[in-house]
This record gives sequence, C-alpha cells and structure tokens, in this order.
Amino acid sequence: MSESPDLPPAYLPPQPIYPVVPPPVYPYAYPTPVPVRTPMSGARIADIVATVLVGTLQVALSVIAVFWSFFFPMAWDSCSSSYSGRTCSDGLMVAAYGGVWGGVALAAALALTGVLIGALRGRLMFMWPLLGTLIVVIGTVVGTHLAEAAGGL
Repeated sequence: MSESPDLPPAYLPPQPIYPVVPPPVYPYAYPTPVPVRTPMSGARIADIVATVLVGTLQVALSVIAVFWSFFFPMAWDSCSSSYSGRTCSDGLMVAAYGGVWGGVALAAALALTGVLIGALRGRLMFMWPLLGTLIVVIGTVVGTHLAEAAGGL
C-alpha cells in the first residue's frame, strides 16, 4: 500500500516569462515625498483677516442698502393727492432701484471675482471688498437722490 495511485498531473498555470514582463515589485516603492509648504507670512494672514472683515462689512451694507430701497415708494406719497400738483416720474424711480440694486450686484460680483483671483495668484485681496463697499455706498446715494427726484421733492 505504499504505492501511490496514478493521478493526473497537477495543473500549473503558465509561468510568466520574466525577461519580457518584469516581475512585480513587493513591497511597492515609496512615493516621492511631498515638499513641506512654507508657513504663511504675517502680511498674508493680515490680508486674509482684513478681507474677511471688509467683506462682512460689504455684505452688511448691501443688505441695508436693499432694505433702504424698499422705502423709495414713500417718495411718491405726495403724488397721490390731487391738490399737491406735483408730477412724479416712473422712469426716475426705476433708475433709482437700478442704481441701488445694480450697485449691490456689481459690487458683489467685483468683490467675489477679485478675491478669488487674488487668492489664486497670491496677491492682496482686501482691496476688492473695499472697492465693492465704495460702489455700494455710491450706488445707494445715487439711487436715493433719484428716488427723491422721482417723487418731486
């Protein structure tokens, strides 16, 4: 009983030919190390803080300007009475809303675009929300004067 019975030969998968295909490397080689990023300078940190603060101021002034424009129809109160004799202009009122709302939209687009481009290029960013704040203030003043002129005041 010491003889083994006739068994079919064991299946051996085809062996790769290493001169043609390189053998796999185990363990894998370590990736090249990523260079350490230099820390931000104090001026860059101050620019980011100033950008956030001035941007927050711009958003607050924009909200106030839009709410302020909701009071523009009150300039037409004197037009509704027949004894006042005042003529009111619809075109000037539309221009007043366009001045305020257009100024807010232009300022928001300018500030957002400027900050994104400045951040990507590593340049100063705080000046864009500052310029946007100035545009909001100018648009609101122009719109308010147009609303007063539209109401015949």
